[in-house]
Amino acid sequence: MPKVDLNKKVFIDFETTGFKPAWPVSLAMIAYEGKKRTCAKYMVFNPEAKIQAGAMKVHGITQEEAESHSTFDRVWGDISYYFSDALVCSHNIEFDVYKVLIPTLKRYDIPIPNFKTCCTVKNAQKFLPKPTVKNHKLDTLCEYFNIPLEHHHNAGDDTYSCMRIFNELVKISHGDLVIEDQIL
Repeated sequence: MPKVDLNKKVFIDFETTGFKPAWPVSLAMIAYEGKKRTCAKYMVFNPEAKIQAGAMKVHGITQEEAESHSTFDRVWGDISYYFSDALVCSHNIEFDVYKVLIPTLKRYDIPIPNFKTCCTVKNAQKFLPKPTVKNHKLDTLCEYFNIPLEHHHNAGDDTYSCMRIFNELVKISHGDLVIEDQIL
């Protein structure tokens, strides 16, 4: 298995059809190699499934809008490089990677790339325990770090905020963040 390059990072956030199943409706990603930004994308997908009313209310992407876009498998080839042998960071790895990304790759019989994960929720829990912050939600941490979050539950804004929270956590932890191997 190739070695993961921790200088190759991709920050992600998915919005989905709901929780069961959680097929992707949108993805925002910001990728870096070292200090150079190599990719910043926001995309909407046709989930090939019904978007639950509650999910639609949260992220605002309608069934009609989603169905006018490509399916995830048709886009993966254009973005897979950013995940391969990288550090995948999100505000809730359990959801974004283990409930959305990996099941979606399996749904389309796409090989799962090698990567490590870094969860800003887990790291915030370690380095900002309660009562330092009342909880470890994205909007709470944005408020704590004075990070603007205009459109919470918009994948683009949430990804940007996650990246900024990650950078603040790097400072607090002196670079000693919790990084985990992928669990399949």
